[in-house]
Amino acid sequence: MVKGDISDMKVTSKSLSNGVWNEKITNTSYGENVSPELTWSAVDGAAEYAVYMVDPDGHNWLHWRVTGFQGTHLDEGEMPDGSGYVGPYPPSGTHRYIVTVYALKAKPDSIPGNFDSSNASADKIEKALNISGGKTGNILGEGELKGTYTARRR
Repeated sequence: MVKGDISDMKVTSKSLSNGVWNEKITNTSYGENVSPELTWSAVDGAAEYAVYMVDPDGHNWLHWRVTGFQGTHLDEGEMPDGSGYVGPYPPSGTHRYIVTVYALKAKPDSIPGNFDSSNASADKIEKALNISGGKTGNILGEGELKGTYTARRR
C-alpha cells in the first residue's frame, strides 16, 4: 500500500460470498468469464478510479484491469472502454484473487500491469498508478476485496 494520507475505501461485490468468488466469473467450463459486480465508496477529489484483480498465487497474474473509470459501480460483465478481463482459471488447487480499487487524482503517467500474464509484483502496479505528471501522490484512496476460487475437476 502506498504510504501517506490516503482514504480507506469500502469495496463490496455481490459476486463474492463468504470469501469465495462465484463460479460465473471464472474462465472455466463451469463459468461464463464475466467480470464481477463491484461497488465502492467515492473519494473526494478523485478524477477517476482504477480496478485491478491479481492472483498472487499465480505469480501476480493480472486478471482484470479497468482504468480511467469515473463511476463507483460496475455491473457484472460491464467492460468499460480500454478494460480487460479474464476470469479466474487456476490450473489446480485454490488460488486467491484480490480486487483493488484505486481512487486517483488524475490519469497516471502509465497504465501498469501485463494483462492476462504474470507481473513482477502488485507493488509495481501501485507505484506506477501513484505517478501523474511526473509527480508521486496520485493515489487518494484504496480498497480491496479478497476471495478464493478452487479448480474443479470434471
